[in-house]
Amino acid sequence: GNVYHLQGNLANAIEFFEKAVRFYDKNWYAKLSLGSLILEAQPSTAKKLFQQALGGEPAHKILAYAGLAIVSILSGETANVQVETKSSRKLLLIAQEKHTVPQSQIEAFLILLGALDGGNSAKTIIKTIEVDLILSEERDLVEVALGFLEILESLKPKK
Repeated sequence: GNVYHLQGNLANAIEFFEKAVRFYDKNWYAKLSLGSLILEAQPSTAKKLFQQALGGEPAHKILAYAGLAIVSILSGETANVQVETKSSRKLLLIAQEKHTVPQSQIEAFLILLGALDGGNSAKTIIKTIEVDLILSEERDLVEVALGFLEILESLKPKK
């Protein structure tokens, strides 16, 4: 799915991640990836995928709450944005304390949460993350976080 996504072939990427989710119900990464790819077109389906990803490891849960916050932004549920962001931030703090999430992912998640809180421009931040320097086993979830940042940037009013 990642290869198709990087090539800009979203239809094949979506199809691949849909199969991955059907094949193995506990593929939290596939659920997050699929949710991020369909988020704007199918927010209710993305929401279900993010809710399911809350069953995963700490990094999956952090991203799942961030994804749910973006769904809430799309649906105009401001109170939920704050609740989901707070849940994500709380899990991130625990992950930092217990060292259950790699540092490269923590940094990407902090940037994402900052953008959800209305911080710096996601477009500017995206350029500062050097994905190629991140270990391949840590890169997948960082790329999901970057995808969320791109969605947040696309939701900002054009100047």
